[in-house]
Amino acid sequence: MTRRAALSFLFLAFAFPALARADVALPGKEPALVIGKDGTLSGLAIMFDTGKTTLKPTSASSLDRVAKLLKEDPKLVLDIGVHTDARGVDEWNLKLSQGRADELKQALVSRGIAEKRIAAVGYGETKPLSKEATPAAFAMNRRVELRVGVHFAF
Repeated sequence: MTRRAALSFLFLAFAFPALARADVALPGKEPALVIGKDGTLSGLAIMFDTGKTTLKPTSASSLDRVAKLLKEDPKLVLDIGVHTDARGVDEWNLKLSQGRADELKQALVSRGIAEKRIAAVGYGETKPLSKEATPAAFAMNRRVELRVGVHFAF
């Protein structure tokens, strides 16, 4: 990537966070961790073994970045939403996504984040981004959504 292209990407990621893609990075750098207007985190690569709740080792860097963000501001809370595609049995997909959400929560707790600051929900295949039955649509629907918010104690 040329310097000009890299600067253009950084400008777009800053000006239009929804356009920031998690799979684009400067050479030798991770994508920027972007917090959208609704608190959605992007620029992360959280992956699980196929059909399992086990986090892939490549997810460690993204988990470290999320933990760092939460440690920097103790008022932040995190909502984890894990989704599957529509292949397989509905009940299995719901159980798988909840297991993955719980695994992700535990990975952050093990990095020093208080359990009470994290809500983890598995949605299975109930909230698809696409209803098409294509490989691209299946990949789009298999996702982890992380959203930060502020907890106010009254």
